[in-house]
Amino acid sequence: MRTDGADGLVVTGMDAAGIGALAAAGRVELHELTPRQPSLERAFMDLTRDASGSTTATVTTLFGAMLIVQAFAPALPGAFGDQAAKYWPPIAGGQIVTGHRDPAPLAPWSGLAVMAGCVGALLTVAFIVFRRRDA
Repeated sequence: MRTDGADGLVVTGMDAAGIGALAAAGRVELHELTPRQPSLERAFMDLTRDASGSTTATVTTLFGAMLIVQAFAPALPGAFGDQAAKYWPPIAGGQIVTGHRDPAPLAPWSGLAVMAGCVGALLTVAFIVFRRRDA
């Protein structure tokens, strides 16, 4: 058990029912139990928190990773490199404005759809994160 801010505790190794029963047996009044499940967003924030500690640095790390993968995708081994070069959002979405049509990447409208899907997914995750964190 550890503290989580000024008025919260984090308990691991027990479910909400077990915590509630233990609190009731000890005559401790609880106002809220919130089960937390691991998420990809939490894992990314945990990985980047030690290096940066700020949202700005986390976003910079994310965009840096987007550009690095794009630059090195052709050098990645085998089918993984081919798929990364074809479906990586900036590469796929960029096909809509490219004058020279290379047959290897996605068609312009398919590439735009891939990029729009990724943007939609990121906006959904951002909405959920901000709603939870800033509520």
